[in-house]
Amino acid sequence: MIFLSSWVLWAGLALAIPIIIHLFNFRKPKRLLFSNVAFVREINRSVLRRVRLQQWLLLASRILTLLALVLLFAGPIWSRQNAEMNAGAKSVLILIDNSPSMQMADEKGVFLWQAQKMAQVIISQAGSQDEFLVLPTSELRPAQPFQRGPEANARLQQIQGSPAGASLAQVIKSASRLLEKAVMPDKVIYFISDFQSQPVLGDSLIDPSSETPFRLVCLPIQGNHEGNLFLHTLSLPDPVIDPDQSVMLQTEIFNQSETLKEKVNVNLHLEGKSAGSLLVDLPPQSSQTLNIPLNIKSITPSPSGWYSGYVEVEDALNAFDNRRYFSLHMPDTSEILVVEGENTDQQYLQRLFKKVFLQYKFKFVPENKWADENPDKYPAIILSGVNKLSGGMPNRLLQYLTSGGNVLVFMSAKAEVSGWNGWLTATGAGSLSASQSLSPPQQIKKIETSNPLFDKVFQEKSKGILEGPLVYRRFPLTPAPNLIPIIQFSDGLPLLGELSYQKGRLLLFTIFPDGNDSDLPLKTLFPPLMYKALLRLTHTSTEELSFVSNPGLRLPLRTPDPDIVTLQPLPTGEKIIPEQFARNGEISLTFSQLSPTPGNYQVLQENRYLKNISVNLEEKESFLSFSSPPEIQSKLSGLSNPSQYSVLDTQLEQLSNDLAAESAGYPVWKIFLWIAIFGLALECYLMFRSQHQIKSE
Repeated sequence: MIFLSSWVLWAGLALAIPIIIHLFNFRKPKRLLFSNVAFVREINRSVLRRVRLQQWLLLASRILTLLALVLLFAGPIWSRQNAEMNAGAKSVLILIDNSPSMQMADEKGVFLWQAQKMAQVIISQAGSQDEFLVLPTSELRPAQPFQRGPEANARLQQIQGSPAGASLAQVIKSASRLLEKAVMPDKVIYFISDFQSQPVLGDSLIDPSSETPFRLVCLPIQGNHEGNLFLHTLSLPDPVIDPDQSVMLQTEIFNQSETLKEKVNVNLHLEGKSAGSLLVDLPPQSSQTLNIPLNIKSITPSPSGWYSGYVEVEDALNAFDNRRYFSLHMPDTSEILVVEGENTDQQYLQRLFKKVFLQYKFKFVPENKWADENPDKYPAIILSGVNKLSGGMPNRLLQYLTSGGNVLVFMSAKAEVSGWNGWLTATGAGSLSASQSLSPPQQIKKIETSNPLFDKVFQEKSKGILEGPLVYRRFPLTPAPNLIPIIQFSDGLPLLGELSYQKGRLLLFTIFPDGNDSDLPLKTLFPPLMYKALLRLTHTSTEELSFVSNPGLRLPLRTPDPDIVTLQPLPTGEKIIPEQFARNGEISLTFSQLSPTPGNYQVLQENRYLKNISVNLEEKESFLSFSSPPEIQSKLSGLSNPSQYSVLDTQLEQLSNDLAAESAGYPVWKIFLWIAIFGLALECYLMFRSQHQIKSE
């Protein structure tokens, strides 16, 4: 055992005081005069022995109390077996959780500020040869150089809040890579976090693969907080957007506190203007779904185009998640051209186009009038059962696709394969065989539910178990490599395929929706599938209402140009350039190294405006539930070498002493505190018993 403040042991000389008092009674005896000694009773020997025993016990209790107090203030430490190794130079990696919840505050200050102060104490405890690397958990990048104390302190001051952090599992997994440039034999990682149950401790822990020895010390910030009030989700219950009617935004508001929240104000903002508000009463530990009407036409008389805004709840305690951002697109009044084949039953499609998809305008022309139309006037063309592709029609369609047009094809049973194959081969889609009757009817084998056409069409539990539709007749299509199958038969041939050609897109059905080729028009799958197809072809997709900010965020953009895509924060801000790669007429944006701050953004490509997007926090950041030190230690105990990991349960004021104790060994001051309390209690009991006996005798 060692003592952090060994000079306090000199106070042990005070033990002589009760001994001297006991051995030398300094009280002067009092002389009492009695008229007759007959009234003085003789004290028997048993009483005398009892009095002496009590005096010795009283002396022992006083010595025990003083000795325990002296050892308590001397900082007793039960030394570790590797204390000598820990006394040498160290490579110290300080990881500071800068996730959104660390922006909360209690009476001691903002959590992130407390974490920075803790890191300063760690650096101030360093030896002259120690080296440091200070990193926020949003930037766990390997192979960064270690620094001396002053440079580490400067780096510490630059850490700011981020929309993304890292879990304890990610910290342990990344430990060996982060310590690659550490040169000192003793390697220590301090992880300072609020240790939220889901974002930080939600992942399963796996032993690090590296054999590099290191110690991990978890420093939890156990702040006081009232339950959170926040918005959970934001969605469009009805994806059909009519510019002449209000759009209904749906959100779920949570009251995580133990108190009733009365008249909570929920505000709606669009394009920098107030667009409505609601007052809500929320019981403790409850949630409520809100439907908020949004009338875009009240903001602008010409509502077509992209719009961005946010829904905000008034919560002064935890402001980091008060807003949910959204972007949506109002389609313009341009028409979609529908070319109808001769002698085909169009009732199912016309029912959708005329009575359901009211946000679009459709112009219907027979295939023999196709030559009179200018395709460039339309954002999309639907070839619904066209029998012949002859004359200049194939070339016009190729030019239309090249310039950015979009085509949706339904193959009729009467279609002339030779004319169609010339055009399909030119686009790179493949080639058709003669129409084929299927007996017995064939069922769909595979649906690529990850395709945007099926986003939010199925519930998660239904994916992979969809039955039907049944197909009675089809055009067998031998697909080319450029065609992406979306719906496939059991023999692998596509019922629906997608192709990017130059700047345009082609969706090809190898059946016709008249009820004779298949029962697809009778299935509940058909209307949402058609609606999603129109959204995709006309660039009016609303499935991009908002995205969640996390390291796995991926944003697909339909643009055939390979130019660099940037995000411009709205209303103003510095542009950011995410990682991006192009494929099949799309550019995918990824954010493995850079998580965008929640908000609304314009998407630009070489300063050309493409669209708006919105980014929000992950919902789990708002469900505040902090793990206690024993819970953290229990989580770490499942690893193969639990002695490598520890939890330091301390406050900022005691951190300096506790760090010294943690490096040297286990603090045992609590044992001496209880001994001192026991000694005081014993002394009080003996004094009380002595007084009681004197009165009774």
